[in-house]
Amino acid sequence: MIEFKTYIDFYHTAAWNTCEDVLQDPPPTWEYGLPGSGVMDLVADTGMLSFSVDNSEANTAGLPGYYTIGHANAPAWFVDGLPVRVRCERQDTMAIATRFVGFMVGSRPSTGMYLEGTCEIECRDWMDYAGTQKIGLLALQSGAGLGVDDVLTAALVNFPIQPTATDFDVGRESFPAIFNTDNAVTMSMMALFQKYARNEAGHIFLEGDGTLRFDNRHARPLNDTDSFTLDASGSTPMAELDVQWTRDRIANEVRTTIYPVATDVGASTVLWELQDTIQINSGQVIEFDMPFRDPDTGQTISASGVVDPLVSGTHIKASLSPVGVDNNATTILSYPITVGGNSAHIVITNTHASATAYVHTLQIWGNGIYTYEPLVRTQEDATSIAAYGRRPLDVKLEQITSITTQKLMGDYLLGQLKDPIRLVNWVRFLANFDTNFATAALTMEPNVRFKLVEPQSGVDDSFFACRVRYEAQGPLLWVGVLPATSSADLNYFIWDVADHGWDEGVWIF
Repeated sequence: MIEFKTYIDFYHTAAWNTCEDVLQDPPPTWEYGLPGSGVMDLVADTGMLSFSVDNSEANTAGLPGYYTIGHANAPAWFVDGLPVRVRCERQDTMAIATRFVGFMVGSRPSTGMYLEGTCEIECRDWMDYAGTQKIGLLALQSGAGLGVDDVLTAALVNFPIQPTATDFDVGRESFPAIFNTDNAVTMSMMALFQKYARNEAGHIFLEGDGTLRFDNRHARPLNDTDSFTLDASGSTPMAELDVQWTRDRIANEVRTTIYPVATDVGASTVLWELQDTIQINSGQVIEFDMPFRDPDTGQTISASGVVDPLVSGTHIKASLSPVGVDNNATTILSYPITVGGNSAHIVITNTHASATAYVHTLQIWGNGIYTYEPLVRTQEDATSIAAYGRRPLDVKLEQITSITTQKLMGDYLLGQLKDPIRLVNWVRFLANFDTNFATAALTMEPNVRFKLVEPQSGVDDSFFACRVRYEAQGPLLWVGVLPATSSADLNYFIWDVADHGWDEGVWIF
């Protein structure tokens, strides 16, 4: 039987250091990947790692409380946010792979009468940051060829903590504009991921080594190669295989909503205007956000072509008197702005040694972008409705303006969801059984395609991994996989743009 060795490493003193005090009871467990196997499970949620360490004087440091944050015996590097990773090594080939990268978010040292001398440590992966970090001001971009890869590349610039690496497909959907409807203050990075993945029908997730990856909507349907096979037809049974035919995921009435827009011509629309005089004392710095508004209705809008820098005497006027209407004080002010898709941020500094300035005029000009009434399209499958009743699905496509693309997206979703499918909820296996299982343990990632053969259930098909779970029991390595049905079993479509015809009877736009 193949044996594995699992290493848990802490990053400190500018290097990864293996912790020799990790306990095997309870065993280290971790998981990461997409939250489910459904069509709309497009973005990974937070990955988690849990393990315990020897916190008694029997540990390698010989110090009780060594793994208690804030303890006198704890090293300075053992703090909240400590980077942590997990590596698994096959002992027959010495092949090793990083299976989790994250950071410490909690530790619970044992206390009480039994004095067990342990500390339980909890970690999360980079997706946890994405759920809390706001996107910040992102300049509107417009033009041909803007896809999810462009969104991710630009958005990550504002992120103070970066993923280990990035690997982005070129997006299949070309958006007319990006960041035009994304609020800098309220929208999290995770919400941004969800929005653009939905408008592309692609996947965003972390791999085991911490790489942030984007797979466009063609990645699964056009992948017809299995990376490995999990075959339980011989002497290597699955520890767990949950299979069911289900109608729970049927959607035979798909309603898609798009939001057509109109854009002003000429950067003369007043997007924001100061409503009262601002007093700025000598040496004082003030800053604030300026959300763009429709000058007629007051509704929030986005804008392009925002005038930057502001022109003294036109966009900004300041006086040395609180009742002045002249423009004698802008020369003692600096007033740079940072422009986003639907707001701007200004920092005004009074550089004079003694004088007070009064800003009585401040306007932001640009081309307003206005959203029309949303267009809702309903597409349904009469045969499925007759068999299962109406089962609706509503999908917002905020970045789509083309009614043709709207129809194609509806066809795409309806084709996958109108019929019941065989659902494999979880597969669990012991990686030590044979080389195929061992290979799977070190290469399993979200969106990896693999073959699953299990005679009792009659499963003999290919699947895509969605979420992965591990449990390391000494030399034993248990692996759980949440699979999604492969493209061969779904009504995917492939549109051949070059030939303007149908390929293989299946269609992906």
